[in-house]
Amino acid sequence: MILFLSHVLNSKTPTYGNRDSFKIKKKTSIEDGDTANTSSLAFSNNHIGTHIDAPYHFYNKGSKLADFDASMWVFNKVKLIDLNCLVAREIKISDINEEIPLDTELILFKTGFEKYRNSECYWNNYPYFSVDFANYLKTTFKSLRCIGFDTISLTSPINKEAGKTCHKILLSESNEEKPILIVEDVSFKNVKSKIIDKVIISPLLYENCDGSPVTIIAFSKH
Repeated sequence: MILFLSHVLNSKTPTYGNRDSFKIKKKTSIEDGDTANTSSLAFSNNHIGTHIDAPYHFYNKGSKLADFDASMWVFNKVKLIDLNCLVAREIKISDINEEIPLDTELILFKTGFEKYRNSECYWNNYPYFSVDFANYLKTTFKSLRCIGFDTISLTSPINKEAGKTCHKILLSESNEEKPILIVEDVSFKNVKSKIIDKVIISPLLYENCDGSPVTIIAFSKH
């Protein structure tokens, strides 16, 4: 089975703090006598829809998305974790109730909050990960290159400081330390099995890219 884990962008796509928008405008139309159909796309912010954060998002000298090799975006060791977090609260290490292999490259956290995506609470009152949770991921899983989850941001209005700190912990990098990239607003509505064999995350790449919308394709034999 091959499925998408990303939402389709449209004019109703929710945004962080309800501050931004995505607009599509028809530029040329075959019906109007033009040779082809074309459109213009207007992003008021690059962190819209299912999107990924690069280290440059929080660090001026951090890596940008185009700095990574193509191999960065293919994940063959994937773990899907059910957190069952349907209220706006802190997500703790103790919420993980199953073993995560130490060589995992991508961890997907399904909170279930996607069900509220068309409601105000999705962008105004949603769960957040504890600082201890971020430190646990960073120090325990040395092969981990990316995490993804079904809330609009790692930073929630109910604890913005924790969100900022978690971003900085995960995205930090040095000669000895690799960053863990962050995918926000993931879609799990089409997922029928907890076993995902492979994931490809395809970002829109552009110059000086601190973050970008992504298309996520998952492969499962189950």
